[in-house]
Amino acid sequence: MHEDPFGELRSLLQGAPGAERWGALVALLEAWADPEDLTRRAVPYALDILRKEPGPRPAPLTWLGAIYDDPEEPAPLLPLADTLAWAPYDGLEDDTFARTLLERHDLGGVRDLSLEMTPLSERTLHELAERLGPRLESLALWYCVMPGVDSSALLEGSTFPRLESLDLGANILSHLGWPRPGVFPSLTRLRLAVSLLNSRTCEALARAPFVTQLTALDVRQTQLVGQPLREILSRLPETLESLRLGGCPLENADLLALCTSSFAPGLRVLDLGDALHLDESQAFGLLDPLEATTAREDIDLAAFIAHSGRLTSLHRFDLHQLRPPGYLLPLIARAEHLRSVRVLDLSINALGVDGIDALLKTPMLEGVHTLDLSFNDAGPDLGEVLRRASSLDHLRELSLRGNDLSGEGIEQLSTSSFFGRLERLDMYACWLDVAAVTRAIEALSPDRIRDLDLSGNPIDDRVARALVDADLRALERLLLDRGSFSSRARTSLRVRYPFVHFVY
Repeated sequence: MHEDPFGELRSLLQGAPGAERWGALVALLEAWADPEDLTRRAVPYALDILRKEPGPRPAPLTWLGAIYDDPEEPAPLLPLADTLAWAPYDGLEDDTFARTLLERHDLGGVRDLSLEMTPLSERTLHELAERLGPRLESLALWYCVMPGVDSSALLEGSTFPRLESLDLGANILSHLGWPRPGVFPSLTRLRLAVSLLNSRTCEALARAPFVTQLTALDVRQTQLVGQPLREILSRLPETLESLRLGGCPLENADLLALCTSSFAPGLRVLDLGDALHLDESQAFGLLDPLEATTAREDIDLAAFIAHSGRLTSLHRFDLHQLRPPGYLLPLIARAEHLRSVRVLDLSINALGVDGIDALLKTPMLEGVHTLDLSFNDAGPDLGEVLRRASSLDHLRELSLRGNDLSGEGIEQLSTSSFFGRLERLDMYACWLDVAAVTRAIEALSPDRIRDLDLSGNPIDDRVARALVDADLRALERLLLDRGSFSSRARTSLRVRYPFVHFVY
């Protein structure tokens, strides 16, 4: 109960900006007893002060839930949001939510908008462009454009003069007007991953004026290939830092164009993998038709490496699910010039213990701090291979998902020189019993480990006790199977680790 809410509001707004003050401000406004006073006096007063402060404000995401539950209910706090995100728990059938959000609520402060799986009709697309377009700096519409809808309303550069980041992933895009001058004059980051692009769309993208100003391009799992792709690669600027082509049906000429491009020396992120970094549930029915667009097996990656000597700034290299996986060994063995790589994804390559052992002896691994070896058909000997590896001195994040480590593998792994320095460890479905998981928990550093995934393993309440006793004070994310623990154990875990996430 707030005896003098306006006095508290005034006092809060006189304090230094920051997450703590923002949380207290949101709590105070949400508990405001008089709705009319909140709308007419409190929110305008807060806005007048907040708009004069530099930097973005966090988004009161919980307010969106109230809108969806009752579209007629006013949402006076929404004007406080700079960033607004929405992802429904269940799929929506029409554009009622999006239309209500745009037409009935004040979104005048929103600069970054993200909607997922929220159907958008032509009417709502036009409304979005008209209402929010002039102010938006970031727009993400993941799987939102309804099938058959003309999405050209979102592609008028004059409507989005300040837009820097655009995500149209997982949509069917067949109506694009990108080649016109002045389209998206401020755009630097474009994501079209898992979208269906026809030949007309690909050609339009290749000729788009904004291609020459991009710093990040993500076209994973699209049909962008051949001449349109090579034209894009030839037009991308020297300032490009991130390029994701995983799952595109690449040709040798595409790889050669990449290696000889003007941006190659400054490229920081490169994805040539063939697997999707998304759960199938996120892309729904769009995944099936895309299965036919995976990379061709006749790509000569050895030739790619022979021409890739200019990729000397590469920070992240994604080589998941190459086909056949045998390409990886000669590829990395000859990649001595890629010593700048710090994040390496080798998941889903069926390398086995011997293949991983050979890779760990190559120069490319010496500076890696994040390594993904998930689903590589490796058994318990993987623990020993990792323990004796001399190339992992800088390792801070390790993913071993889906490898059969068992207790024997963990016993060896936990005695490695790097294990106590790990900040992130993913051991989902590694066939670890209670003793193995307990051994791993005891060997981790309570002051370092921030992210731990132990789901998918046959464990029980004894692991809950081990986690509580371990006092992993740096931990920010913990994943466990709900069915592995009693309600009492889950309660004790939530008390110690409020952020724990139980998966099913």
